[in-house]
Amino acid sequence: MVGLADEDKASKARSKAAKALEQLPVRLAEADAANERLTEMLGCLRTRDAPLSMLRREMEEFGLAARLQSFDVEAMARSQWGRPDGFDGLVIESQRGVPILIARRSFKDALLRRICRGSDLWFQVREGSGSRVLLRTSMLPNLARSPRECMEMAADCAAFFSDWRCSIEDVGVMFTDSRHVAKRGTRVGQLRDSKRLGFLRARPERVAELARDAQEEQGWM
Repeated sequence: MVGLADEDKASKARSKAAKALEQLPVRLAEADAANERLTEMLGCLRTRDAPLSMLRREMEEFGLAARLQSFDVEAMARSQWGRPDGFDGLVIESQRGVPILIARRSFKDALLRRICRGSDLWFQVREGSGSRVLLRTSMLPNLARSPRECMEMAADCAAFFSDWRCSIEDVGVMFTDSRHVAKRGTRVGQLRDSKRLGFLRARPERVAELARDAQEEQGWM
């Protein structure tokens, strides 16, 4: 009797699995269609090709009404990896997972100066004005030093959030560590050309899309 019962259970399980397998192509097609529509809506949000009221209605019809009501941009920003308490700038993650902090333009960045650690690097355009950018390599102890691709990305961000945003030519960006930025006074957190550790040629267009996405997602326009 026990053997018959086990065989019956196994038969039912096989039948259930076979039905699920038959439905798999249908489910995959539905998922692909849903993903395509979500991508279209995201594209419309980025380019403003449709009124926001229309997009919101479509999202609600898509089943996202509850998510829209509970969505909190500030809460999402606060929970970001690498974002220190009180920081109201942008946080972008590099290719190697290193947080890149982009401060609002200011004559001083006391907060970034307080939270930076030994292996962190600062970036700032050499000429003109722009945001200070901090590559927080110290948050990944397994990285002995800042990877080149992460440094280039941070430099590109510094160029994008500067007077050179629309430049089609290379932008000069200097970088240094926490030991060589102003520690006190009215320009705490500022980089000086004479104290730089190195110099990179940045291209703002390389991070343009990523930067705009971060601005939209984190509520900083």
